[in-house]
Amino acid sequence: MKNYILIILTALTTLLATSPNLVAQDFDPAKLEKSLKTASFKDKFETASRLMSENLYVYAAKIWENIIEKGEANGNVYYKAGLCYLNIANETEKALPLLQEAEPFISKKYDPYSFLEKNAPIETYYYLAKAYHLNQEISKAEETYNIFKSKAHPKHILQPKADLGLAQCQVAKKLLRDPKNFVISNIGDVINTEYDEYSPVITMDESALFFTSRRLRKDSSNAGVFSPQDGKYYEDVYVSYKNLKTGDWMEPEILSKISRKPGDNEATISVSGDGQLLFIYRGDKGNGDIYVSENDGDKFGYPRPIGEGEKITDINSDSWETHATISADGRTLYFVSDRPGGLGGRDIYRSVKLPNGEWSKALNIGAPINTPYDEDAPFFHPDGKTLYYSSNGPKSMGGFDIFFSLNIEGDKWSEPFNIGYPLNSVKDDIFFTTTADGQRGYFSSAKKGGYGEKDIYTIDLKRKEQAQVAILKGYIDAGTDGNIPDGIVIWVTDKTEQGEPKEYKPNKRNGAYVFNLTPCHEYFVEYTRDDKTFYETDLKVPCGSGYQEINKVINLDGVALDKLNKQQGGENIADKDKSDKNNLTKEDLKIDGSIKDETVTLNKEALDKLSKDEQETADKTEVNVQKVQFQKYYGYNEKGIASEEQRFITFVKGVEDIIAKRGYANVEVEGSASTVPTRTYGSNKKLAKLRSEEAKKVLLDVLKKHGVDLSKVKLMSVNSVVQGPKYNWDYKNEDKYTKYQYILLKAF
Repeated sequence: MKNYILIILTALTTLLATSPNLVAQDFDPAKLEKSLKTASFKDKFETASRLMSENLYVYAAKIWENIIEKGEANGNVYYKAGLCYLNIANETEKALPLLQEAEPFISKKYDPYSFLEKNAPIETYYYLAKAYHLNQEISKAEETYNIFKSKAHPKHILQPKADLGLAQCQVAKKLLRDPKNFVISNIGDVINTEYDEYSPVITMDESALFFTSRRLRKDSSNAGVFSPQDGKYYEDVYVSYKNLKTGDWMEPEILSKISRKPGDNEATISVSGDGQLLFIYRGDKGNGDIYVSENDGDKFGYPRPIGEGEKITDINSDSWETHATISADGRTLYFVSDRPGGLGGRDIYRSVKLPNGEWSKALNIGAPINTPYDEDAPFFHPDGKTLYYSSNGPKSMGGFDIFFSLNIEGDKWSEPFNIGYPLNSVKDDIFFTTTADGQRGYFSSAKKGGYGEKDIYTIDLKRKEQAQVAILKGYIDAGTDGNIPDGIVIWVTDKTEQGEPKEYKPNKRNGAYVFNLTPCHEYFVEYTRDDKTFYETDLKVPCGSGYQEINKVINLDGVALDKLNKQQGGENIADKDKSDKNNLTKEDLKIDGSIKDETVTLNKEALDKLSKDEQETADKTEVNVQKVQFQKYYGYNEKGIASEEQRFITFVKGVEDIIAKRGYANVEVEGSASTVPTRTYGSNKKLAKLRSEEAKKVLLDVLKKHGVDLSKVKLMSVNSVVQGPKYNWDYKNEDKYTKYQYILLKAF
């Protein structure tokens, strides 16, 4: 992604102005097409050759194709045309037939500068082998690489590349014989267009997707502004927020403070897990640097070079920095640079956040990750130990492949593992991120059948092992009003480490928030508005292995409960609460948390009330009621509650007693599934959710039959959780797993 814009403009205007029979002065693709009709073979040959020397292969290829169409081609033209297409992303398949046409004309007596030359050079064998390789004809590629090695001079500059190609062919044959059980899906036409979309990065909770696009802007402000290097629109940074109620991606929008000018390239490279920091690449100084933009809750601000103003940082340098990724705790940054002193090409470096808030001196993370070849596009997983990245060395199938390595201790890393086919291919595979649980990835590809040249895809990795991660995520549901109130801040205190509370702000567009937790730690979480607490909870993260997630949704005006009551024929409890000036106290809002999905229904008027000092506490007298609960354990794949069960009837009677004494009852529902896999329901998470939803329905149906006014049933949470020991192919061990297969109802 080096920025050659100034160089290219100067080269094009000078170059094309010196070819009077072609294009004069400013470069225009339409003028090029027109001029080809009358230009001589000599002018076309020399102009295309010069364009190739400036790496302007798109325009050079148009000229070679024109010569071929006019029947003026020879071995040299076919060779040069094939070489152009090998260097044009998404069009490499066009190179093979052209280089096959050039092969019979290969000669050691070759003049690369003369337009009279009709033969092809010895290098044609290497590029033909590369074309076979990219076309996944591995045996033909090996054969042709070896022909080149035998016929070219032993010290030919392409000999090492031929050796690399042969090594990669061996890897390709092995991985193609053992394809992984990946399920790859196009993310759809809400995100993808007829143009290029690539470099997707996601927040830890998948609530926001940032990506790079070369589309026509919605306001057409970039109409007619094309990159002279390839004739496409320049790169812009877009974001799509997920509708957290429906799970659908919303219409993407350009980040206007990042992609300001239609003639600049900005590209996404990574985002912090909580979505507060967006890292982008810019090449406006000619060498390429890493920039960061901060989210203020509603919009991302103007990007600044990372480490700008710090005394000792050396993240950005006079070399080429292409990519960066930050750890979930924000303390470690991995980035890519081709600065002197590395192992070769582009290497991955590490910098840590110092106590004074500045970044440390950069350290090359070394072997076995870095090699004499190029390493790029690192993604550091929230588990704090898995580093995904791309490399084009001898362990790749061809070009860049995606690898991962585990941090063993300190600066020690495990031997990198190729993630496998079909995610990796014989072409460049780069820019890969995964979800927090490690089960799904996001990447871009130019595979056939997409909407444009490059599309964004998701991949179901189908891994048996889940990442060792715990997160608290959720969203603020603004309800019917649709607007998230200003001033909401979430404070998270690690009670185990007794550190200072960390501040998080929900995204103003969809209310999402997410942060990383540490297993075996206890936390205190406060939801505040204007420094006044309107909800608080204590969390204890289990010490068990695997992915752990707490999903907490805060409904500000009872929309979810409103929908429930309408379905059940009950009164709108949100409207009822608004008529009661003393409907809510801080104690009413306090619920102990656990690893589960939880919806907490609040009242926006009460939220406003709590922001005023004189109304911070309520006056109502609390009636003491006896808490009741019902729990039922299940066998494998079982669910449901029989409404006539005596223990359940006793629980229902307890709920009715609470309503009679206090006027309402708070109810919590929790469905749990063990780690034993289920094919019947697709996933343990789905089974747990079905258990909780069915239990909720049975309870409300029975209460309604008993004449209970459902508006007096405050459904505080409907939770689902997958828990228990790691599955070890011992599903018959009921003592081990049955205790985690249950439904639990509580009323208080």
